[in-house]
Amino acid sequence: MKLLALDIDFSLLIRMRDHFQCQRCGTVYPNNARGLDCSHFVGRANKRLRYDERHCDALCRGCHAFFETHKGTLYRAWKIERLGQDVSDAM
Repeated sequence: MKLLALDIDFSLLIRMRDHFQCQRCGTVYPNNARGLDCSHFVGRANKRLRYDERHCDALCRGCHAFFETHKGTLYRAWKIERLGQDVSDAM
């Protein structure tokens, strides 16, 4: 299976896991609707974590954009709160 197809399937898996709800603001989307992304705390270029569910969350486009501009501060603090310091440090 090609990487793009795997990324699409993984994105759907994360959005389904999170019940098509933005994990930051709580907005719920109809199943598979546009506007809800699979956000990777560590970029997809990191092959070890690319498909690690622990570091991915369903985020609406607004929350995703916000966290992308605050990756080392607010996004990191949010992930630590969700996962615990030990798991976050391993990422």
